[in-house]
Amino acid sequence: MNRTDRFLIGLLAGVLILAAVAFALARGRTQVDYRADETDPEAVAFNYLLALQRQEDAKAYSYLDPALPGYPPRLDVFIDDLSERAYLRDLGNRSFRVLSHKAEGDIARVTIQETSFVGGGLFQGDQSVDQFELRLQQKGDRWLLIDGQRSWWDCWDEYSEYCRRDGESIKPVQVP
Repeated sequence: MNRTDRFLIGLLAGVLILAAVAFALARGRTQVDYRADETDPEAVAFNYLLALQRQEDAKAYSYLDPALPGYPPRLDVFIDDLSERAYLRDLGNRSFRVLSHKAEGDIARVTIQETSFVGGGLFQGDQSVDQFELRLQQKGDRWLLIDGQRSWWDCWDEYSEYCRRDGESIKPVQVP
């Protein structure tokens, strides 16, 4: 066997080893699971975002407070709300991490870190990291979402003419 053949066989073996390592790393990623303790506002905020990301719409819908002025009256309306707003559906290239929460009485503000990944090719890619907040209100033993800076449609929590869905009127805001 000449020198060129040994070099090519070594190169091929190296590529196969790298491919096997990459495959093992990809399969070894841990699956992100829902948090079990939903009496914690951080868990509810995380679970809402994970449900949106996985497009488990019924689960995400269950975290909204039905008392919201623009609360979607049915699951199919919620799905339409999500589908008409690409930013609520395009969460596959993002990861979320709960940073902290601050509770004052029955209101909690949960700070989330969002990391967005953008791939541009084999050796190109970029990521951006940002923070946003979700607000929740405790109702009985549950925490429900009442407002958000991202992963949220503004019409769910505030009344406005442009919020009408197919001629449907949104119930007016009730001031406590």
